[in-house]
Amino acid sequence: MTVASAHEVAWTTARPEENGDFVAFVDACFGRPGGRSLRREFPTALAADNARHHFEGSIDGRRVCAATALVRPWTTTSGRIVVACVGCFATAPSYRGQGLSGRLQGVVLEHLEREGVDWAALWTDRPEIYARRGFRPTGVEVHGRLDAVDWPRPADGDVVRAATRDDASAALELYRAHRMRADRTTADMAAYLDPTTSRSWVLVRGDEIVAYVCLGKGDDFPGYVHDYGGEPGAVHALWGVAVDAGARAVLLPAGSDAYRRGPAAAMPGTVQSAAMIRAFDGAPRPASTDFAVWGFDSA
Repeated sequence: MTVASAHEVAWTTARPEENGDFVAFVDACFGRPGGRSLRREFPTALAADNARHHFEGSIDGRRVCAATALVRPWTTTSGRIVVACVGCFATAPSYRGQGLSGRLQGVVLEHLEREGVDWAALWTDRPEIYARRGFRPTGVEVHGRLDAVDWPRPADGDVVRAATRDDASAALELYRAHRMRADRTTADMAAYLDPTTSRSWVLVRGDEIVAYVCLGKGDDFPGYVHDYGGEPGAVHALWGVAVDAGARAVLLPAGSDAYRRGPAAAMPGTVQSAAMIRAFDGAPRPASTDFAVWGFDSA
């Protein structure tokens, strides 16, 4: 996709072989030093195989702004909905204040609508910027005080160990048991369980992984258990392991009711907006749809 504007900005999507340069540009715009790349927070959104959703604007062949989208089908109470989680909006310092980010937002949304995406979703601390593009706060999630509860210890015979990429298939099956979720592939889950992305643990009972939890992702979700799955009692035991490792909170999206029972029933928490969403024409309305955003599903 290539479009040239009257102001000599070429709007393109990156090629896979440009991935290193694309990510380095985004990192530089966000002031990320070496070793703390945004790829740690968003390993699938910034991966080379997602290049067709790496958007950029160039002037005289020089990249001046960029953004990403991670497109996945989601299972919701309105059926299967294709959602693009957009983010990593970046503009080179010398080109800020010229409206490039706003123009890029329009390019991204037009591209996604043509592609057949139903919703665009994002997370921001400046909602007024995106409200002009039709984004509205939608849905709620609970942020529980994980460190305010005395969690059960693993049962005799249970084994807790650090998760690895090799646990991706087992963890994915546990994630898929959530009644509301985004579609993930085994490769997605392997990237998420990579120790450079998140501190993760699994609980093994016999020869079977029955629960997993993930604490933080890069510098995103600091101190939060944000992604988990499996038998609730085993998950609660892993929450205790995470607290011992410094966790203080847990993300409880819609559909996580099973994990709010037992010792979690009295856990204090706060209610927050889940995301800002723009629904394209013909798509189900977010206000009438229950959906869940687990930690790795954001971008």
